[in-house]
Amino acid sequence: MTEKETSSKIMTNNAKQRQLLIAFSILNTSGCSLADLTYQFNISKNTVIRDIKVLHSQLALYHLQITNTESGKIITGSPTAVRKWVYDHATQLKTLIEQTRRATIKPTTINDQIKLFERITGKYLTDDASITIRLFLYWYLTNIRDCNNQLSDVISAQTDLTLDHIWAKSFLNDYHIDNSNEVDYLVKLINSSQFAHVNWNDDLIQKLKPFSVRMISSFNHLSGAHVSIKSISDSLTVHLLSTYYRAQYNMPFEYPDLKSIQQHYHHTFEITRKVVVPFEQYIHHTLSDDEIALIAIYFGGAIREQKTSTPTQNEVLVVCSSGIGTSRLLLQQLESRYRGIHFSSPMNVLQYENSDLSNVQLVISTIKLNTQRNIPITTVSAFPSELEWKIIDNAIIKAGLATSDTLKLFNVDTLLDIVGNYAMIRNPMGLKLALNDYLTQLTQNLFKI
Repeated sequence: MTEKETSSKIMTNNAKQRQLLIAFSILNTSGCSLADLTYQFNISKNTVIRDIKVLHSQLALYHLQITNTESGKIITGSPTAVRKWVYDHATQLKTLIEQTRRATIKPTTINDQIKLFERITGKYLTDDASITIRLFLYWYLTNIRDCNNQLSDVISAQTDLTLDHIWAKSFLNDYHIDNSNEVDYLVKLINSSQFAHVNWNDDLIQKLKPFSVRMISSFNHLSGAHVSIKSISDSLTVHLLSTYYRAQYNMPFEYPDLKSIQQHYHHTFEITRKVVVPFEQYIHHTLSDDEIALIAIYFGGAIREQKTSTPTQNEVLVVCSSGIGTSRLLLQQLESRYRGIHFSSPMNVLQYENSDLSNVQLVISTIKLNTQRNIPITTVSAFPSELEWKIIDNAIIKAGLATSDTLKLFNVDTLLDIVGNYAMIRNPMGLKLALNDYLTQLTQNLFKI
């Protein structure tokens, strides 16, 4: 009772965020009662019951389920399924992850270990990938202290002596964990993340670079575009490294808005599907649509950057840890969602700090920044959640770049839903493209301030 009374209550902004935190709270106990949850989140018993009903279907996607025991509700499922759920939602679970972290696991230690990995391997994580990995490791190290949560340790005949494995083994030994399968898991986890920089002398990088050059050439041939090989070959090669590891380790990336990419950039997506075939043959794996969508972002971004645009008085800066990968993905989503608003090409912190901000009304960033000229800064993840999209909506409205009415007006998906309620749409893709073209022209006048 003393421990419960001294613990701080969790405040949430909406139901979806609260449901995630409730699931995480149940996950980290040996039994959680309704009374525990009503106290922790300061909500009614009926609200908890409704949230748990919603969680049943959400957790089922990860092959997890909430079951009742004598000591309370628990979440059951395989250790890898539990870990994937936590990893996928790590940034949204930050509040509880930091509360459940034990004193023996210090943030500085985790940070130092990630920097050590980067230094000895030459593979440097993007800022958003580093943040996710750090948050996950806080929870992971606490979780596997219980031997029941560890993967079954199988003694292998050969000992892997790569720098990655040596680092992971040493890292886990610091916490008295001697399990070869956990070492493998940690290596797979960090190598499946997105990198910002790599060691160009690495043998694997040297083998992957010709594939990126070949992809760009094939894309230009099939599309009639003139994407500069020099402009994106390095960044695409770095991305292919993560793609290679995810395929080899069977740790697939899941794009949160895949249908949007397939619909809005259908032609780019389908051409990309063709140009990755030689790479698929090399790695002996067929890439998922999610992985193809990420690669398509590079080509779409390169084509967009070739277009010249006149300066605007109401520019929105997009700042990320690097000008590659997820930063391009975020920009594509912003431009698709907010038509008529001018977004800058992704820039890093150094570029931001040395930019002329006289025409800037708002900054959207995936990393924390120091405010300049009192320009508002909105920090979101590279793959914004529904809550984060609402935060961006509010920031755009507050900056005077649009109104709540115009934001609703130019949502093509909403228009299609309305039309679909009253008429049969024989060609949804054609209608969507036509609406996109029409609204793009319309917003050029309506969004002028």
